[in-house]
Amino acid sequence: MNENMIWLVPDLCGTIVNIKNHSLCSGRLSNKCRHDQCCALFHLTDDQINYVLSDIGSDIYLNSCPGSGKTEVIGVKVAYELSHWQSKTSGIAILTFTNSAEDEIRNRTVSYLRHQIQYPHFLGTFTSWLHGYIANPFLNRIVKKLSEESDSILKIVDSSCESEFLNAFKTNYSYGRLGNIPANHFFYDIKSQKYCYCGDKLSTEKEEFKKQCDQEKKHIKADLKATKKKFRERGFFVYEDIECLVDYLLKTHTNIASLIAKRFPFIIIDECQDLSYVQLSILNELHKYGTQIHLVGDLNQAIYGFRSIEPSDTKNFIMQNHFKEMHLIENFRSNQAIVNVSGRVVNRKSYIVGKKEQTAKTPLVALLYNGGKEEKLIQSYQNLLLQESIQFQDCCIIVRNMALKRKLLGVKSDNPNMSPNIIEDFAHFVYLQRNTDVASFQEGLHYLSRAVQRSYFAAEEHESSINLYKPQCVASETWRQILLCIRKALVSSEDTLNLELSWGSWKNALSDSLANAHHKSIGEYHIGKLRNKVKNKKVIATFHQSTNSTQNCNLKIETIHGCKGRGFESVLFVSSAKQSCDSASYWKNWFPQGESETTESTRLAYVAFSRAKQFLAIGIPTPTNSSLDDTDFRLIQNYGFKVYDCSTQSWIEK
Repeated sequence: MNENMIWLVPDLCGTIVNIKNHSLCSGRLSNKCRHDQCCALFHLTDDQINYVLSDIGSDIYLNSCPGSGKTEVIGVKVAYELSHWQSKTSGIAILTFTNSAEDEIRNRTVSYLRHQIQYPHFLGTFTSWLHGYIANPFLNRIVKKLSEESDSILKIVDSSCESEFLNAFKTNYSYGRLGNIPANHFFYDIKSQKYCYCGDKLSTEKEEFKKQCDQEKKHIKADLKATKKKFRERGFFVYEDIECLVDYLLKTHTNIASLIAKRFPFIIIDECQDLSYVQLSILNELHKYGTQIHLVGDLNQAIYGFRSIEPSDTKNFIMQNHFKEMHLIENFRSNQAIVNVSGRVVNRKSYIVGKKEQTAKTPLVALLYNGGKEEKLIQSYQNLLLQESIQFQDCCIIVRNMALKRKLLGVKSDNPNMSPNIIEDFAHFVYLQRNTDVASFQEGLHYLSRAVQRSYFAAEEHESSINLYKPQCVASETWRQILLCIRKALVSSEDTLNLELSWGSWKNALSDSLANAHHKSIGEYHIGKLRNKVKNKKVIATFHQSTNSTQNCNLKIETIHGCKGRGFESVLFVSSAKQSCDSASYWKNWFPQGESETTESTRLAYVAFSRAKQFLAIGIPTPTNSSLDDTDFRLIQNYGFKVYDCSTQSWIEK
């Protein structure tokens, strides 16, 4: 038994626990122990206990490998600190980056604390904390006219929003193929000290914008600055604007930085590898005035390079502020074979112990399939799962981006050079209703909510896809009712469900269905026009039938960013078909050549591989009638993968 347990038990359990028979324990956590069928405290490892009892008067980086139970540890740590917190006016801030992570930490903490987290403490996302305690109360100090010409409420506009009101906030100059850019499509980056594009257009258009900004022309900088100024003076911001302004506020108004530091003298950040440069800068300002910080996470899981989040920034922050590093090195999720290959792709130096007993006969498999024949890949994966006696519903297909996910679901990807077509969005929803898997349901809901927002609320500000494009003028419960009402109208019509109709006929059926949708919060709808030259084509021809025929099998399909923090009995990580110099989704880039630093590609592989508990497969596309050359084959085998040919349904030995 860890000798430090003597300090932990009295604070959380209040008694000497019965280790051998938790059903007889009379401590305050006895109900939790009986529910979990184990002692709530004595299942903790020595490393976990050492962190729980670590000093909150010092800065700590808890380097946590995948599957190390860090969420549980944070829950115990918070409960332990709150159990003997003295101040009534200052508290602990526990910050995450997603609502699901917030809920998970809250549930774990409350199970040990036995009551809800209350004032003066805060548990929530970094964004909600920043807005609630710094931005909303204090930004009117630096944003002129905010309190005079607006309602003093900061209104966040998503960078993907294309509502009509944004036409009033476009740049005077045209920026290549981007044209006149609305103010929610760019922001000022304090690291590069330049404006950056954050809209939904292709990388080539983003590069055009970057080149124009790099030229440092005065009229371009003045145009972008004036557009942003007009936008924020009316109370509108994108998330990046808020962070940039808060950073400036804390640097120029030291009294406010000092006030916030006294309000939150201790901050815990979960998934610290997801911190951006500006967020680290904000934390640094608070740190100067006395806030102690604990960072919990794994820098090898930093996979938001497209948001300019670099693990080197967090690493520098840790080093410059002399954080003490602690470690969690036991992986309770995966078997040793999966732990080993996950560590190798990021050149991990420390040894991680895989605590999961291996039950899969072949834990690492590379599936070769002809590019474009994804249905063969999925069928072969299913066959191998059956051989390993693994249930489909416990598995997940992981892809790098939404385009490949939609292809596997059998739907057409959005063209970044065109605005989404409302009629096509409704058709995609109807098509996905044919399937019973969770991925199809989620993707169908995405199309339905976007189509309804653009049909009925085109002129209104709306939230992002995460919140189903909810118009800000509509309450969350009302928005759910509207979506259910319109869904019912669509699936109740035989004509709307008939995707064998031509687009012209189907559009008429769609109009009839929407006319039969009655809800007090919706009025007239506008579904727009069909795209050119599709009126007489069949709707069903839009979809990838061959791929989608394999989808009613309870296999989840997730993007790599959508499955962080989760574990599955088996994972299939699918490579993109083509390699480019910076393609993080191409399989060759997942495996480092030599002892180089980690890259976005290797970190993506690390995250995807470490989701698997027992059976890890990678999908490798090959040219038609071609296989891997000897060099590539040896590369895969060197990492411990056994190779399977999907076209011949056989193992390959070379």
